[in-house]
Amino acid sequence: MSLLTSHKEQFLKWINEKWQGEKKCPVCKENNWIITNDIFEMYKSWGTNRIKIGGERYPVIGLVCNNCGYTLFFNPLIVGLPMSNKEEKENE
Repeated sequence: MSLLTSHKEQFLKWINEKWQGEKKCPVCKENNWIITNDIFEMYKSWGTNRIKIGGERYPVIGLVCNNCGYTLFFNPLIVGLPMSNKEEKENE
């Protein structure tokens, strides 16, 4: 799902409330983050190099260091984002 500008603003507000201390990248020590444009799914591999069809999967939003590429993942359900743009439009 593509993130709307309102989703990114909501995520930015949430991360600023939750992130304690300096918001520096642990790798390069820069404070230059970008939010991914989409919600992705991470799949559990079940101990192999294969994805199990129908296996567990987790939605994630990436927060990427724009200097070195280090990426943090956050669960959009915990953030409180809708899981489809359709839900967002229905609530307007």
